[in-house]
Amino acid sequence: MVRNSLIRKTLICGLCALMITGLAGCKSESSSSAVESKAESVSQKAEVNAKQILQKCEDSSMTQSAYYGNDTFNNVTEKLYGIEIDKIYDGGIICGEDGSADEVSVLKLADGSSATELLEERLEQRKELFKDYKPEEIPKLDKAEVFEHNGWNCLVISENASEIKDKILELI
Repeated sequence: MVRNSLIRKTLICGLCALMITGLAGCKSESSSSAVESKAESVSQKAEVNAKQILQKCEDSSMTQSAYYGNDTFNNVTEKLYGIEIDKIYDGGIICGEDGSADEVSVLKLADGSSATELLEERLEQRKELFKDYKPEEIPKLDKAEVFEHNGWNCLVISENASEIKDKILELI
């Protein structure tokens, strides 16, 4: 009887140890799932494209758009930004059609290099153009945002440039 009791206790302790080990393994697996889920979320964030970024920025003052891959964007890229289309990985522009200075341009270069200098030049060209054409637009141009984040190079010209910049940064 004592022997059966000892065997039973040993068996119960062994099963408990096995169960604890199994639970610890599940917990570890759960933690790794959380890490994988977070990595997947970051990966999805990195895979956003120019069209998705610009659609998040659209408002009633910016009704015209062109994106990488369509003829309009491909044909005017060198004129707008001073770079050939084959050097761009993805990009796009939204702007107003009523002669306003409002514009959001996003570019990602194929070689991963920075395009902020190109966008700063674009901003300077716009300032020069609007100085005589529509001087009332100059305050928008003066508070424009040119920035780079996660390989995306952005130019934002708008009354709400800082809010639009925040929207873009949320996506990229």
